[in-house]
Amino acid sequence: MATQCCRRFEDTGIDLLASRRIRHIVPIALLVLLLLAYHIHLVGVAISSRALFSRPLDGRNFERADDCAHMAVHQLGTMKSVHKLKAIIHLTRIASLLSGDFVEAGVAEGGASFAILFYLACSDSLRTREFHLFDTFEGLPAPEVAEDQGFYKGQFRKNLSEFHANAERWGERYRRLVNATMSPVTWEDAMKHLQIHVGLFSHTMPLALKKKSVVALFCDGDMYQSSYDCLSGAGKSLDSRAYIYHDDYFAFIGNLLAVKDWRRQNQDVGEIFLVPEDGIFTYYNEIFSSCRPPKDNILRNSDDRGKCEGVVTEAAFWQHLDAV
Repeated sequence: MATQCCRRFEDTGIDLLASRRIRHIVPIALLVLLLLAYHIHLVGVAISSRALFSRPLDGRNFERADDCAHMAVHQLGTMKSVHKLKAIIHLTRIASLLSGDFVEAGVAEGGASFAILFYLACSDSLRTREFHLFDTFEGLPAPEVAEDQGFYKGQFRKNLSEFHANAERWGERYRRLVNATMSPVTWEDAMKHLQIHVGLFSHTMPLALKKKSVVALFCDGDMYQSSYDCLSGAGKSLDSRAYIYHDDYFAFIGNLLAVKDWRRQNQDVGEIFLVPEDGIFTYYNEIFSSCRPPKDNILRNSDDRGKCEGVVTEAAFWQHLDAV
């Protein structure tokens, strides 16, 4: 009996000791969780480009797609940062898995256009797809609304001759890097998929895209009016799963306001992700990050530029998603 008594007492002692330890461990565990959550807010809001979308690529073409994406990210005839080009090719890679056309409004020399075309041709993703390009090739139009204060007519001008000259340079790069065993598509074949529309977005886009299904829309209109016209011109043709990219969302306040207005009017609630201009290549979720928009349309210094988590950001993108 004594042995049993003592055993029961010892068991009870162990339980009491464990209970005391648990009481100490629980607050520590909660503190660790809180610190982890804070760390996720500061660091985890910058979502890795590899983990952002779960849509898988065709396993047969995965390695080739990786190679094509790497070669397509190249600053040739563009003012865009390397991070912007990486984001553009990332979206191109995902959207190329959908059936539909690509659209870019605001082409200039075509540095982004030809990077996109390079990837689509190299990965054999063109097929029956058309790639529509819209630009006046005369620079920005004259500002007509208050939101475009600071811009001027002809700003950022690149003419059609400069565009065609850049096409030749990209063609040379493609022929040098992509051989017939990698892709059956030649650069000459790829260029046949381009549809070039010269004029203001509001005049050319609605008619050209009327019967099209657009799975990727790239807008680089800088100003409020051009940015809004890019979205409204393609809006009715957007596939329900389309990806939309805006090059200057956090560069110019007019661009940001145009995006906000169009999304509100069209009940587009897709989460917006922002692209840093330099540093680590990652994305910032606008909702969960500490972001500050640009002050105006004149980038005088770093303090005037849009930032997320203290990092200068400009481009943004989202997947088209209706509220209903």
